[in-house]
Amino acid sequence: MKRSLPNTILILQSFLPALAMVLCSFGQPGNTGGLPIASVAEQPSGDSIIIFKNNLSRAHKVALYTDALQTAVFFNVRGHQGNVYHLYVFDMDGRLIKHTEARSEQTTYIKKMEKGVYLFEVFNNDDKIGNGQIAVM
Repeated sequence: MKRSLPNTILILQSFLPALAMVLCSFGQPGNTGGLPIASVAEQPSGDSIIIFKNNLSRAHKVALYTDALQTAVFFNVRGHQGNVYHLYVFDMDGRLIKHTEARSEQTTYIKKMEKGVYLFEVFNNDDKIGNGQIAVM
């Protein structure tokens, strides 16, 4: 049976919260057994933000997380002092939705993300050091 892209995205959106709960309960903090790290949070309206993150470099530790009210996604990287890191967020059609940057160990944020599933990539110079998904439901 062939599925259309919108149906596949809807199925993926309904599946992500359950998968995130399994991943969050796997192992001790900081030890995910090589699995992507998931962060689940409730927004005031009852919506959830789920973040799946892959670190692609051992020299740089990428962190994406939400605030207590779930109104923003925070971004920082621990790496070489003085380096500038770029976070690019794309919609599922590949359009750039948000771009922000931060120096090593500085934190910046993205506010007011609309409901949807987004892809993100983190770069230091021309090197991709992290990627993943952000789902706002």
